[in-house]
Amino acid sequence: MSTQEKQIRPLDGFARASDADVVSRATLVQTNMTGNANFPAPPVDCKEDMAIFKSSGFEPASTTKTATQPLSEKIRKIGHGANSGQIVVWIRSIPKASSYEIRYGVVGAGGTPPASWTNQLVANVKAPINFSGLTPGATYAFQARALVQDAYTDWSDSLTFMST
Repeated sequence: MSTQEKQIRPLDGFARASDADVVSRATLVQTNMTGNANFPAPPVDCKEDMAIFKSSGFEPASTTKTATQPLSEKIRKIGHGANSGQIVVWIRSIPKASSYEIRYGVVGAGGTPPASWTNQLVANVKAPINFSGLTPGATYAFQARALVQDAYTDWSDSLTFMST
């Protein structure tokens, strides 16, 4: 019986790291790789040996996948759209829901709730909902609810997001 070894992968994705952190990590790798007998002529196979891999200065990426937690009980994710004045919202699927409703409005001064809401019906939550024509620089509050057995659930807690 053979066992399949998992390839060790270096941690990457430095988009959110500070410049100083990236320089520090690169300097550590360069220092640890220079003259390291385990890496005479990179790239090399680390033979799935974590000790050899770590001697390079690279940090191993996690092999366990963690599910991203939703932002609220009904809203999974909020992000910027492709263009200025767009916000994209992903709604979390609710068991036995036949449709959904999402509402949004501009947050008032001092973070007060929106004075008025715009409602949008959503039939399918597999695709994100794109909100266009929003004011760049304005902060919007979003809430969602589901229609389950001919009755709506309560609105989710408000989540706020600034339009760019």
